[in-house]
Amino acid sequence: MPLLIPLRAVHTSYKGAASIENVKSDIIEATGAARDVWAIDNLYFGYPDFQRYYQRCYIILDGYYYEDMHEDEYCGKVYVPSQAVLERYKWRVTPRVVPHAVRFLLPPKHDYKVPFLYVAGLAPRKYPPGSDVVIKQLGNNFLVYTVDFNPYEADRSVEEYATKLNPYYPVNTKAYTLSRFQLYKLYRSAKFYLSLSGNGAFEMTPLEAMASGTPPITLDVKPFTEYNNCGLTFHATGVYRTPYTDIYLYDPMEVVEVAKYAMGMGKEEYYDMSSRCVQTAKRYYFLNVYKHLFD
Repeated sequence: MPLLIPLRAVHTSYKGAASIENVKSDIIEATGAARDVWAIDNLYFGYPDFQRYYQRCYIILDGYYYEDMHEDEYCGKVYVPSQAVLERYKWRVTPRVVPHAVRFLLPPKHDYKVPFLYVAGLAPRKYPPGSDVVIKQLGNNFLVYTVDFNPYEADRSVEEYATKLNPYYPVNTKAYTLSRFQLYKLYRSAKFYLSLSGNGAFEMTPLEAMASGTPPITLDVKPFTEYNNCGLTFHATGVYRTPYTDIYLYDPMEVVEVAKYAMGMGKEEYYDMSSRCVQTAKRYYFLNVYKHLFD
């Protein structure tokens, strides 16, 4: 099947909602800790350094790449961003769940500029088989932003694989740079945030969309269901294992049917859904969430 390049594809250099640097900066601000204090405390983020032992480890990302961290006692205290990660591995040190957090909170809304939006990086799980069918069926109603960031950059073959899986990788589109607030405004411009992702440690973008007043449409599995109690869902039909993580599969035509229902939703029902999503997102405000890393 030839690759499909939709008219609404955009390429951006934004590095991802749950990127290590964004989460680190939010944690530092929320706790009042300076960067040198974090070094003294050996509070560890993201990629493991197996030569050191850490007092606290917050495993921001997830995948089989981190199995040594999951199985060995490198940390006095381990924190993970979701119940999904907690249940995914056998732990020697039982982790505590401290979810990723939202940076901004915007009010509920009635209006939108584009029906559906998706923002994702070049990881295979972001573009499961069938995502091409969804984008083809929704056409110009679906605005897709790909992120210029490869979390598995040590292995270039993964980026090549992800590019092949992403049928709308915009090889000939203009690149944009987005600030984090601009990203929230982008979320807010959509009626629904339609996540095509097949898995993740937390999957931050649907929650950030909720904080922007935009309800999400996601898979009905963890980690999505740990916070998506206000939007719409579609079913997982199976799972397959890549060298890096498990990817849930879904029926693309079910996704299209859910999208059609969302498109036909009335203003009153939609505003109620937007309001409930904002209320849920308030529980994830970064100044309140990340302080639990010091409990």
